[in-house]
Amino acid sequence: MLENTQQTMSADQLCSHGYSLAIDGKIEDAITVWREVISLDQSHAVAHYNLGATLYDLGKSEEALAEFYRAVSVEPSFADAHERIGYTFHMRARESGETSDYRSALAAYRRAVQSGTKEATLFFTIGDIARYLRDNRLAVDSLRTAVSLDPDFERAYYELARMYFKSFQWRRLLEAISALARCSTFDESNYSIDWKTLIRLASKVVLSLAGLIFLLRFFQRRGSN
Repeated sequence: MLENTQQTMSADQLCSHGYSLAIDGKIEDAITVWREVISLDQSHAVAHYNLGATLYDLGKSEEALAEFYRAVSVEPSFADAHERIGYTFHMRARESGETSDYRSALAAYRRAVQSGTKEATLFFTIGDIARYLRDNRLAVDSLRTAVSLDPDFERAYYELARMYFKSFQWRRLLEAISALARCSTFDESNYSIDWKTLIRLASKVVLSLAGLIFLLRFFQRRGSN
């Protein structure tokens, strides 16, 4: 039945049919269809992408990566494929700890952004990897973009605050903490006593002398961390 259905379909129709099969849980049939699409049209970027995503879900990350690369070789501005390349390297990096994998992930994620992806979570991830790679400027710029896209992004404000206190940028630190405290998901109990105190201080328009003294001591104690 599958073979008869395929004979009457174009490559695009077959690709959509493969997606429907995957949604219905017929994964092996979907893979067969996408491979058939590629045999008919090797430049079908979506078929390469769908095949890669399915192979990744089956634990075949190397084969998946090859398909994602084929997708972007056909369509260089395929943002989702670049993002999946980044994700594949990112997950590998978390297991291996290899700096080269983190760098590959970062490069692919940035190509996704250049191709048009404007998602706060993606910019947060770029910032997180950049911070790991000690590219502090890129980390801060990416985190700031994340909160501009999602003003309620609590974790991004928190990471910005961490970056600012390590670089002794007090005004920006307080701005980040103040914004963090206004997030709808904010829960003070999630933070250590020092951060609680900083949050309370940042919520005030004018810091008291006691508050300034606390900040000085806070930085002296945490500056080397």
